[in-house]
Amino acid sequence: MVKRFFVTLPTASLLVIGLAAQSGTALASGHGQSGYTCVNQNHQGVQVGQVCIGQVGPVTVNPEVYAPVTVTVGDVNVLNDNQLTVLSNDLNNITIQNNDIQTYVQNIKVKVLSDFHDVYGINITDNVVSVCCTPPNSRPVCSR
Repeated sequence: MVKRFFVTLPTASLLVIGLAAQSGTALASGHGQSGYTCVNQNHQGVQVGQVCIGQVGPVTVNPEVYAPVTVTVGDVNVLNDNQLTVLSNDLNNITIQNNDIQTYVQNIKVKVLSDFHDVYGINITDNVVSVCCTPPNSRPVCSR
């Protein structure tokens, strides 16, 4: 049985840096969200799902500050490069309205569930998808 692997804050920070370097794009480009990059997640040689790292914002205007977002999908088979690209692009197309981070986080979760079911033909349950956004000087906002 595959055990769920949770990305801790230091690990997530390293993933943000690594994924930004890998994608070759600045994470703060664009308006509304930016730079979602999704990769297969491996823990001690065992495939445990996917992780997507991006940002939303600006959540403050002066100075313009973006909030990091981490999407984790657990207990799912490996996605191929095309599937990871589709997922990344679909997440990049979701925008935040009126700085409503809770609705944005829920919309991201719904999109991930939709892509797995409708695009990849993979049925996953709601409880294997976690989306968290950490606005500056605030508590994390996570999907339910």
